[in-house]
Amino acid sequence: MRNKSKLVLLSFFSFLATSFTWGGVNGINYALYACDAPVTDLESIEYSQMNPFETGVCGQFYLDELNAVQWPSAFGYIVKYTGWYRVSRGISIDFSLTANNPSRLIVGSGSALTLQTDQAQGFTTDFGQLYLPAGYHPITVEYYTEDISTMDLEIASQAPGCNF
Repeated sequence: MRNKSKLVLLSFFSFLATSFTWGGVNGINYALYACDAPVTDLESIEYSQMNPFETGVCGQFYLDELNAVQWPSAFGYIVKYTGWYRVSRGISIDFSLTANNPSRLIVGSGSALTLQTDQAQGFTTDFGQLYLPAGYHPITVEYYTEDISTMDLEIASQAPGCNF
């Protein structure tokens, strides 16, 4: 079954597949986890105690790239993306996260920006701004769903004052 999901990333900066590296390989790592019970707080997940049923590298943050995955029978699923966000010069960047299920976006380290939606149904949006100096910054996206056919997640980033 093909889901109607999307994960859109827009940026004034290079936020394309070639800007994401992990272990020296261009792309975005993903790990898929099966859950035996509902998840309402992604912050409490202990990934070190879980084994993903699928891992890989994808070129973009599109949930549709996961359509070919053989999803096991489970109560719910977590999609976790990790990569690097490249900023060519230091600047404050606006981020937004919109989802129909619990999700979380973490940008940077130390005083990182964390956005999250905790709604189990219906769309909610969280906004934030973070100053990032020039260089590479870790980015993590987590998304939980009980129904893979309804996954819908959107992330946007933009430098303030820039019109696209």
